[in-house]
Amino acid sequence: MSQDNLEILLKFGDALSEGGIEATREFLAPDVEFSEPPEQPGATTFYGRDEVVEGYGRWSKSWASQRSEVECVVDMDDTVLVLTRETLLGRDGIQLTQPCGTIFELRKGKIVRFASYWDQSAALEAAGVSE
Repeated sequence: MSQDNLEILLKFGDALSEGGIEATREFLAPDVEFSEPPEQPGATTFYGRDEVVEGYGRWSKSWASQRSEVECVVDMDDTVLVLTRETLLGRDGIQLTQPCGTIFELRKGKIVRFASYWDQSAALEAAGVSE
C-alpha cells in the first residue's frame, strides 16, 4: 500500500468519526460503490457518491454513536483490508461491540469501492487473505 493510500484511509476514518459519512465526500470517487455487510438483513449496494452518502447515512442514523478502533491493516496494493472493533451505542441505550472488517479499493487518490462485513473472518475470506 502506498503511503498516500494509508493517509487517505486515515483521513477518511477521522472524517467519518468526526462528521459522519457526509464529511467523507472528498475521499470518495464520483462512481464510488459501497456494499453493506452481507450478514445484515436486506443488505444493499449503493452506487455513486450521493447514493453512498445517503445509504450509509440511513444506516448510521440507527446509532447514537459509533467508534472504530483499527486492529489490523492488510496491504494488497490498491486494495486494503482494515479490521476494526466497532463500538456502537443504540438510540435505546443498548451498546454493541463487534469485530468487523472493511475492504477498500483506491484509485488515483480516491476510494472507488468499499465493502463492510460484520464478521472479520468473512472480510478476510472476501479479500482472499488467510487468517
